[in-house]
Parts: sequence; C-alpha cells; structure tokens
Amino acid sequence: VTVGIRPEDIYDAAINPPVQASEGNSFSAKVDVLEKLGAEDTAYLDLNGTVITATLDPASRIEMGSMAKFVVDVAKLHVFDNETEKAIR
Repeated sequence: VTVGIRPEDIYDAAINPPVQASEGNSFSAKVDVLEKLGAEDTAYLDLNGTVITATLDPASRIEMGSMAKFVVDVAKLHVFDNETEKAIR
C-alpha cells in the first residue's frame, strides 16, 4: 500500500495541535525550506531523505534549517492499493 496525508493535516507539535502527539503519530524532521505566506506557512521537511510538505499555522516558531517535531492526524490518512491505485481508505 501507499499512505498519503494532506499537508494541512500535519501540525507543529509545539503549538497545541488538534490531535495529541504520541509515538505513533509524531515525527521529528529538519525544516529545509519555510515559505511564510501570510495566512499559512508551507514547510518542506526532510525526514531521513524523504521530503514531506506541511502547511503550518503562521503562529509556529519553526525556523528554516532547524529540527522540529510534527504531529499527523492519522484519522485523515489516505491509503491506496499499489497495484490498482484505488483508495482503500
């Protein structure tokens, strides 16, 4: 399977995310690029060589080049069958 998550369902763990962080739904990553866009920030994260895009609240204090902890809303994960490419969930 392939698992996907929308950038807006990834949160800065330091600013009161709507889901509580646990070992199963959080990760630390390096912030490679941070675009401050006014109503939201777009962060391009490096998680062990995998690039992840997160849309963050502009109240976040994350800085480009830093390591930060993020939380994923696992209830909003999308799962796809690799062979058929159809959504499973």
